[in-house]
Amino acid sequence: MKKIPLSRGLVALVDDEDYDRVVTVGKWYANPSDRTFYARKNFWRDGRCTSIRMHNLITGWPYVDHINGNGLDNRRANLRPATQAQNAKNRRRRSDNTSGFKGVSRHRDRRRWAAAIYIAGRRRHLGLFNDPTDAAKAYDAAASKAFGEFAHLNFPKENA
Repeated sequence: MKKIPLSRGLVALVDDEDYDRVVTVGKWYANPSDRTFYARKNFWRDGRCTSIRMHNLITGWPYVDHINGNGLDNRRANLRPATQAQNAKNRRRRSDNTSGFKGVSRHRDRRRWAAAIYIAGRRRHLGLFNDPTDAAKAYDAAASKAFGEFAHLNFPKENA
């Protein structure tokens, strides 16, 4: 494993066999995304500025999922091909979440917790629970069934 220096004082990780190919392209930049950074290289093609992400250069795949959620970890063991929909299923919980768990929110009666999941663009109610942990486990079960290996779970070790 080798480290590639980026802007903002960050580094990207690549496998030894990919290092030479990545560094010969030139300087890479740390490009912020929702909850991570991605290594990006800007260049000119046909009179237009365009860019490529390091993980796309390494794999050649149009959509890449970082298994551990770290966009700067571009080791091949951490990358897998994905569709855009599969990649979206692997998102973490939202930053404005108040329950602390993905797929769990306070029910309008303010005494119980509701578990819900979005599958194919439709919200599916999973039940009401007295404890947010129970609601999170219900979400994990539904996400594992619906999304398989792309599910981002609240309790990943319990569902392994």
